[in-house]
Amino acid sequence: MSARTQKAFRMLEVQKQLHRVETRKLAELQRRMSDLEVSQVDLIGALNDDQALHGLFIDNMADRLRSLSEESGRLAGERDLQSRRLVEQSGRVRVTERMCATFQLQDARAQMHKELLETIEHFLRRAGARLP
Repeated sequence: MSARTQKAFRMLEVQKQLHRVETRKLAELQRRMSDLEVSQVDLIGALNDDQALHGLFIDNMADRLRSLSEESGRLAGERDLQSRRLVEQSGRVRVTERMCATFQLQDARAQMHKELLETIEHFLRRAGARLP
């Protein structure tokens, strides 16, 4: 394997690691959004309850619901941005994979060419030895 091919495979490993990092970031954002949705549903359920002390906390609960909604909107934007980053990183991985495949093919062709030349030289030396 040529040095160029080895470098390409190292680049591929780095690209795959970066892809895994971006995937984890997206999964974390989706998990946080899911947690926020659960919190919002719980809070709305609490607002709909009829309890004696319920009226004392309505303002606080409404403020909390508003902040959860704002946080959810912010996370949705981050998730969209992270999704685009993940798509870009996936493209880089595919390009690097194609580059590695091309370099491997070129290495194989160069090796076959070298072996063919050695075989031709070998037969020419044998044929030249038999001439009077």
